[in-house]
Amino acid sequence: MTALFTLVGSLALMRSGDVLLQTLLVLGVTTSACRLWILFGGRRQFDAGSMTAAVARRFERLFAGFYIGFAAIVGMLAARVIALPLPSLDMPVGILVVGYAAGVAATTALRPHIAIPSLLLSVGPLAIAVMREPGLEHGVSAVCLIALLAGGLRSLSQRYQSQAAKTTARQAFGQLARHDHLTGLYNRLALTEAFGRLRQAGAATGFIAVHYIDLDDFKPVNDQLGHLAGDALLRAIADRLRSELPAGDITARIGGDEFVVIQTGVSSHADVGEKAINLEHMLARPFRVDSHPIAIGASVGSSGPARVDADLEWMMRRADEELRSRKAQRKSSDRYARLTSHDTLIRVI
Repeated sequence: MTALFTLVGSLALMRSGDVLLQTLLVLGVTTSACRLWILFGGRRQFDAGSMTAAVARRFERLFAGFYIGFAAIVGMLAARVIALPLPSLDMPVGILVVGYAAGVAATTALRPHIAIPSLLLSVGPLAIAVMREPGLEHGVSAVCLIALLAGGLRSLSQRYQSQAAKTTARQAFGQLARHDHLTGLYNRLALTEAFGRLRQAGAATGFIAVHYIDLDDFKPVNDQLGHLAGDALLRAIADRLRSELPAGDITARIGGDEFVVIQTGVSSHADVGEKAINLEHMLARPFRVDSHPIAIGASVGSSGPARVDADLEWMMRRADEELRSRKAQRKSSDRYARLTSHDTLIRVI
């Protein structure tokens, strides 16, 4: 479009020598060159992976300004050519504007705040200029231009709405694919992705630890109160983990009654041990499900501290081993407690 604009504008300037056309031609070429420079610079920055959301928003605002500015210059140049006594240029300038409008609709439909002003500013001045010319032919041409503009705006709106619906559906499916359907916590895939983001953060995150959580006595809840109550209990556990864990920690449900917490900002082994105890105490407090107070408790196995570049699967295996060891110790302690209690009872009797 920059080349076509330069070609048509230069031809009109050669035929007329009009100073206003010369000014519009220089402004149009300069504005389009700036637009292209911003576009390719933004693409390079995006490909390099250095474009943040804030930078992207500033880039889009800057690009939109030059894009809409070029559209306005195209419209003014076309209107000026129509106003000059050069009927041989009516067709080239008409083709220029129609082609530009088609390009706008094709390339910026997903940015209506850019596309709509660009269409109005490029086609509108030409339609008005043609309408002011005497003759039925010019009146019909103006009506065609206005109809073309209206159709382009309608097509743009429909395409935007269709793409927005597809994007919403794609985001919803992505959300489902990365979150546990019952609790809304991360699943294993999302846990791995979140850990990858921690790795990218690097030293700013410090050391981490992995805590593997297995609920105690969860099966009796399903057996006695039903699976709906069990599901409600799992949601209540997820809500408590979400509300009481620090914002930097990552929580996921990876199995029926198994959860994983990645602890960030760890400075010592004492931090890891204290976190594990806090998790057990947090989940030992009773939950209320359908007016029923339910107390189940949890066992926690931990691994860490480790650097953020550690292997997540390895850390989870270590935490799972610690969890099994913890549960075995608890069973031995419970068995010893029951035997001791039984012996005492016999002696009392």
